[in-house]
Amino acid sequence: MRNTFGRVARTIACAVLGLALYGSPAAAQTSEVKGTVVGADGKPVDGARVTIVPKDGAGQKFETTTRRGGVFSQSRVPAGTYVVTASKDKLSQAYEVEVKDNVELELKLGAAEAAGADDAKRRAALQTAFAEGARLSNEGQHEEAIAKFNEVLKEAPQCAECYTNIGAVYVMKQDFEKAEANYKKAIEINPGTIEAYNGLASLYNSQKRYKEAQVMGAEAAKRGAAAGGGGNVGALYNQAAIMWNSPDADPAEIQAVLAKALQADPNHAEAHFLMGNVLVKLGAGTGDMERFGEAATSFETYLKLSPNGPNAAKAKESFEQLKTFRK
Repeated sequence: MRNTFGRVARTIACAVLGLALYGSPAAAQTSEVKGTVVGADGKPVDGARVTIVPKDGAGQKFETTTRRGGVFSQSRVPAGTYVVTASKDKLSQAYEVEVKDNVELELKLGAAEAAGADDAKRRAALQTAFAEGARLSNEGQHEEAIAKFNEVLKEAPQCAECYTNIGAVYVMKQDFEKAEANYKKAIEINPGTIEAYNGLASLYNSQKRYKEAQVMGAEAAKRGAAAGGGGNVGALYNQAAIMWNSPDADPAEIQAVLAKALQADPNHAEAHFLMGNVLVKLGAGTGDMERFGEAATSFETYLKLSPNGPNAAKAKESFEQLKTFRK
């Protein structure tokens, strides 16, 4: 399975929240596409290549191979219109499929058509343009990047990832009004665009719009859990960091969110660092000295995972102060 656009744009997908916050690749509310591939004679075809590509050329591309009996399955396919193509040797056939819920298909191999080749060229051109926009963004060429994403949008107006990344570029330009508008447009097109929720959460957090930030962070975490079966660690961490920055947040609630993040990824260094701070606050508020010992362990874990990380100095200082509280 390959994420054609998402990996390229990952470094610009979200703004930093101040504690090294990074979101994960885009993942929408998803369904399963499965079925069988048969030949012209109706017999199953093993080892056929099956690709699932957004019709507009923008977004995730999936690829799988038929097993014994011509059976294939692909999970976590976001809602949308796709071209599903089965091919083997010199035979292929493409079908347009609307994915809203789970889909079951029977794909019959036939001769490849010229139209299919033209569609493939168009999709390749759009993917190249999107990748170029991501490269320009990461190099700080903001206006050029926005122009490149808009070039993709002319051909693929439902490209939610384009709007998400334009939003991220506007954050870099500190044009927050346009950033907000583009993140919201991405969500309007595809309500499962986690990076757009994370982007809004980061934006609102930086503007001290804490209530709105918490709503967006919680939405990102919820959708990440729905798509990933247990939680999107980036979304969960961002949610916890936003809560931490809010003056009226409950440390116990933050701890619960961070526990979910660390369950999803025990090696998320920044989550351990934030957990250490939360545990210190809990210990100070309740007088429970064991919390300080747990905090020391969190800081120690951070240092093991990220000895040269952005919070390494603070983690080391806190660990030295708290290590005597460990049993």
